[in-house]
Amino acid sequence: MTIIIENCNFLKQKDSKTQGLRICLCPFCLLCECSTIRYTAFMEVLDPHILTAETTFRIEFFEVDSMRIAWHGNYINYFEKARCTLLEKIGYTYIDMEKDGYAFPVTEVKVKYIKSLRFSDICRAKAILDEYENMLRVKFELYNARTGELTTKGSVSQMCVSLATGKSLFVCPKTFTDKVDALIRAGGFSD
Repeated sequence: MTIIIENCNFLKQKDSKTQGLRICLCPFCLLCECSTIRYTAFMEVLDPHILTAETTFRIEFFEVDSMRIAWHGNYINYFEKARCTLLEKIGYTYIDMEKDGYAFPVTEVKVKYIKSLRFSDICRAKAILDEYENMLRVKFELYNARTGELTTKGSVSQMCVSLATGKSLFVCPKTFTDKVDALIRAGGFSD
């Protein structure tokens, strides 16, 4: 791995003719106290966004309010349906997590409501893997399957926790990351 520092003030002073990126021999840039350091690692970059899954379902009467609009809190459940479909396709479900001794509690939820889903609409929920190494973060898009309109966007972040100790882990289980890495290298899901 090569560490590169862009805009290093110390190296600018030493060689003002050098253009572009500069390799800095002071890895913490203590000589110039440069505040514009950007480290870049030259290694394989795997894009998790190619791993997506979709599921469809009907908006039921018990899910709507008096205006026959899907109650806003149910959208989190719709996200969960899509996330479970994604995890099943990856081959690492919540049951597998538990067998390996891990839980993934939710740490953050973001929702952008664009257009309402209504009673009897068919929802197409799409889950897109966004982060899988240090946490599990999935982005979501909900569509009205009949009209094709995007109705909701959001994301959910989950932190890996050891069931044995109750401590937060800052990396996901190798079993999980190996499965995701293999799928990404293969170009995504085969179906």
